[in-house]
Amino acid sequence: MSDTIDVVDFGSQLQFTFGDLRLYSGPRSVGGLAHSFRVMQRVFPVLSPDGPPERREIQVRTAHPGPGVRDGIEFVTRAVVEDRFRHDPQFARTDGGDRMAWWVFEFAYRGRIVTAHARQEFVPEALMRFALLGRKATTDERAQFLAEIEKMSKLVLAARPDEIYDIVEVA
Repeated sequence: MSDTIDVVDFGSQLQFTFGDLRLYSGPRSVGGLAHSFRVMQRVFPVLSPDGPPERREIQVRTAHPGPGVRDGIEFVTRAVVEDRFRHDPQFARTDGGDRMAWWVFEFAYRGRIVTAHARQEFVPEALMRFALLGRKATTDERAQFLAEIEKMSKLVLAARPDEIYDIVEVA
């Protein structure tokens, strides 16, 4: 498997690496960015089995509120600026407690809908505790949070997409 994401844009095939996404998003939200990269790698072949999907036809819904997830998906699909990306807190997972609530992604493309759920081992338990602190976090807690995000990024990028996400094809 190539470690890229391929899409088509106005007849031209585009190929993105994780490094490309990181340049777009910046250094801070690498955990969500890594998940966005791997989930698209997991879902796109199911959505478009005959080749890369048309990037401007992909619709996305997720419960994840973070900028890394949003930035990665936007960079590859342009779904945010073209109003095909929806952050939906009501879409949160109910299995796995607070830790897993955000880690669900729904992609729609040409009549197909695929939902991907991250597996628990790819979402560190400490991550949610730090995320819920938000602006109340101390400097030390923020540093620990960033360390957890970096650790998650490395874990996710070291795994194959099919090891990270369970998928369900809805339609």
